Amino acid sequence: MEGYSLDRYIADCSDLVRAGGDHQEAAADAAMLLWRLLNTEGTILRPEHLRSDPKHFSHNEVYISSERSFALHALVWAPGQWTEIHNHGDWGVSGILFGALEEQRYRLEGDGDEAKLVKHGLNIMSEGSVACFGPDDDIIHRLGVPEEREPVVAISLTGIRGQGHYVYDPATGHKQFRPGSLFDT
Repeated sequence: MEGYSLDRYIADCSDLVRAGGDHQEAAADAAMLLWRLLNTEGTILRPEHLRSDPKHFSHNEVYISSERSFALHALVWAPGQWTEIHNHGDWGVSGILFGALEEQRYRLEGDGDEAKLVKHGLNIMSEGSVACFGPDDDIIHRLGVPEEREPVVAISLTGIRGQGHYVYDPATGHKQFRPGSLFDT
């Protein structure tokens, strides 16, 4: 597929966000556009978007909208690297540029000090696959690449309404609120 660029994707997503309306619908529309971008012939990202870190997965800023309503990142995982267990608190779209990314899903059972984090499923997303989520989805997951797999590069577009997200302790299930985006450092 030819003729769709990263700049065009950013402009189209800016139009979607500016139009307002339902975030779930915007995420679905952005997912279709991301699928189109991932299936475009040629190079999508610049070398600075593909930086990696030997200690943990990398999130390389590609674009942040001037009104700070959404951000686009290139995410890079080496084998053995994982995110923390987290949720999002906002809408988003992720697509795999190359490699196979594992998503381990969890659910929280019980309340308060009795809460327990339980594995709830597994998805393996491969090149060209796209997933989207809305602010009301109760997705708790961690993403990564097992030791025996090849590195992964994903493109992630997320809303940044500033409400924050939670990170979960895998042993206790306790959650800790973190303001801002998962990609804020």
